[in-house]
Formats: sequence, structure tokens, C-alpha cells
Amino acid sequence: MLSNYFNPDRHYHNMSHVADLLMLLPEMVAEYRDQIKHMDELVQAVIWHDETYVPGAMDNEAISARQAVRANPHLNGEVIRNIVMATRHTGEPLATIEEQIMVDIDLHGLALDFETFTANTDTIRLEYTAVSDEDWKAGRGAFYRAMLARPRIYYTDLYHSRLEKRARVNLQMGLEVLDRPKFLIYECPRCYGQMIGPPSSWTTCQLCGQDLTKMAANTTDESLLLKDM
Repeated sequence: MLSNYFNPDRHYHNMSHVADLLMLLPEMVAEYRDQIKHMDELVQAVIWHDETYVPGAMDNEAISARQAVRANPHLNGEVIRNIVMATRHTGEPLATIEEQIMVDIDLHGLALDFETFTANTDTIRLEYTAVSDEDWKAGRGAFYRAMLARPRIYYTDLYHSRLEKRARVNLQMGLEVLDRPKFLIYECPRCYGQMIGPPSSWTTCQLCGQDLTKMAANTTDESLLLKDM
């Protein structure tokens, strides 16, 4: 398992990703402690969910789940399998809080600041070196659109209330910049949320809803520039 996670071709789906998810888990456990019935299985599913990761393969989760079950014969194998399989991210209803938590923390990165969202996307791109730029953009665009088409990206109320809006803004901006070789990231002068510019084209902030027409008119694009990507 460790040799797979430390494979040098794993630029995003590696042990750092697993560690990030494990760090998110305590808050979820505190919030849903009364509903969680299979804590040990959830932890093992988080650890094993990307054990097998071949870019573009359709059976990554199934193989990872099988390995996780074999490594934990003392735990409920069916529960582990179902939690790992939930990370296929099909958008289907999930039966247990453990599956919902697993999916939500796995998608937590969609709601990070846009600079980090973009950096993570570039890191995932490094795992798809055998895929042409055209096919990568088509596949990534399809993923973004599928996420945006869902009634909810996040299953738990905790993440839905906190992260849903930011994730949707990121996905929409991600679609807009897929075909751009370069773009600029600006901060909203009110909430400091990251958006692509220029500010002179803004009417309202996509995150806080503030009317930005007057703000944009009274500032220079350069004064709000955060990052030249």
C-alpha cells in the first residue's frame, strides 16, 4: 500500500492526500458522532481509498476496496467496501453517514481558494501525462459540469452550508479558464474571495453577493491583483 502511495508518478493521489483527509476527519466525527456506527471502517476506508490509482481506469475504487477489506479481516468488509466505492463520486444517494463523510472530505479541495484549486488541478494533470491536452480539457470540463449539475455537491449539512458556494464558484471559474494559457486571480475587496478578473467587469461578488460596480469603478485592476497564473 505504501509503495503505491509513494509512487513518484502520484502527484496528487498520494499519501499527502490521505493525510489531508485524515486531518479533516476529527471535525466530521465531532459533528456526527451520534450517527457514526463504523468508525474504524471509516478510518481504514480513508487510508485505503486511493491505494490503487491508474489514471483513467474504471476499477480503481473496486481494487482499492478489495485490498482494504483483505487488510482488515477483523472489520466489517462490506462497510469498508461501500465507503471506498462511494469515492467514485457518481452523485447517487449514499446510504450511510460514513459514506457521506468520505465523499465530502474527498471533495473538500473543490472549495479551497481558487489559487489552490488551480494548483491542485495542475498537479492532477501531471498524473495524466499519457492524455492529450484536448482530451484532458474535455474530461476535466465534463467532471466540472457534472458536479455543477448536482442539486448538492456535499452530502453533509456541515460541508453543504460551509463549502457549497465556494466549490460552485471554483468549478464555474475552472470551466472558464480551461482553454486559457494564462489568467489573473483577483480578490473581492469586501470578502477577499478569489475570482478571475478583471474587476472592471464585475457586477456582484459570486461569493458574498456584494454589489461591486462602485467598488470596481473606484479601484484599479492592479490594486486587487492577487496572482498571475
